[in-house]
Amino acid sequence: MSKLFIIMGALDEEIEQFRQELQNIKIIEFNEHRFYKGLIDGHNVIVARSGVGKVLSAMMTQFLIDKYKPEGLIFTGIAGAINSRLSIGDILVGIDAVQHDMDVSRFNIPRGQIPGTEYRFIKSDSKLFDAAMSWKNENMNLIPGRILTGDQFIRNRSHKERQYLKEELSGDCVDMEGAAVALVCKVNNVPHVILRSISDKAEKNEKINLRDFFKNTSFNSKKIVLHILDEIDK
Repeated sequence: MSKLFIIMGALDEEIEQFRQELQNIKIIEFNEHRFYKGLIDGHNVIVARSGVGKVLSAMMTQFLIDKYKPEGLIFTGIAGAINSRLSIGDILVGIDAVQHDMDVSRFNIPRGQIPGTEYRFIKSDSKLFDAAMSWKNENMNLIPGRILTGDQFIRNRSHKERQYLKEELSGDCVDMEGAAVALVCKVNNVPHVILRSISDKAEKNEKINLRDFFKNTSFNSKKIVLHILDEIDK
């Protein structure tokens, strides 16, 4: 049997491609949440929807780590770009992730750092990161970058705030789960990597058709995740 990996996304649409591919499915229920354990192309996985935001995603990650002791976790989903080098449809592979809304800078603690700890920029596992970056597809841009996580929509933020995120935190994209999942994995010594399909430019007046976007990108995300698992299981 191959190593057990968790494949997680915040929304049903972000994990549907994986759920459809599962064989030998066992349904796991935890409170109001449902996860799916089984095989995808011979890989032993749990496919899980975390829910949106830092609290739910951290809670689900800890629950699955405690119960199943996975070899690693791959988080996949959409994000908004704040770096102009990223285009809609690109896939960002997280070098690291930070909570941009963790701000106690008034006490001379750098923004994003958790007080009383050294946790600020949480790096992805190098083997999982390298496995992701080794995937080749002429029709898809795979780009390494920094993920900024917060429980807010950045397109509603001021220009000054956006500049701060780009220039002082050196962020490439924004999401609502990545750094929370990364921190839980880090504390538990579980390797992880975060993949983010760029759905928008995190701009105030931007129109987004997420239904069409999910159809176009979820297939590519699935191929990258399966490539990672193939590389790790060699």
